[in-house]
Amino acid sequence: MEPTNPYKPVVRFLERLRESDSIVGFDTTSIAPIFVAEIRDEILGGMEVDVVYLPSVVDDILDTYPDEVRRTVASGNLRLSVHDDLPFGLAIFDDYVGVGGYDEETGMLRAFVGTDDPAAREWALDLYEQYRAEARVVTDDLR
Repeated sequence: MEPTNPYKPVVRFLERLRESDSIVGFDTTSIAPIFVAEIRDEILGGMEVDVVYLPSVVDDILDTYPDEVRRTVASGNLRLSVHDDLPFGLAIFDDYVGVGGYDEETGMLRAFVGTDDPAAREWALDLYEQYRAEARVVTDDLR
């Protein structure tokens, strides 16, 4: 079977992003570069974002998009933190929770599954808070 739309999981993520006023979570990789402008526009439009990444991902984001990161941090709506060991991608939107699974070789998002179940959201928030409490905030240094 040939893949017909390898970006379908990313498109599902972006659909949820557009429908939400905030997103918190953690991730083992950054969003595909072709979608950076859209996410930046959402943040500058008022979306609150608090994400924990692996250190190498934050280093790459800061190296590749220094102006965009500084601008979004200055807006007061973006907080990036680092943690050395993250299990998968977790995105908690206003009323939806998504879990992302990645290809180990390419880092490409292979699956994005989610739910609007309140119990799943509670589980996700608890897990996010655990990793966030252990993480080090890096964007405070950019203010």
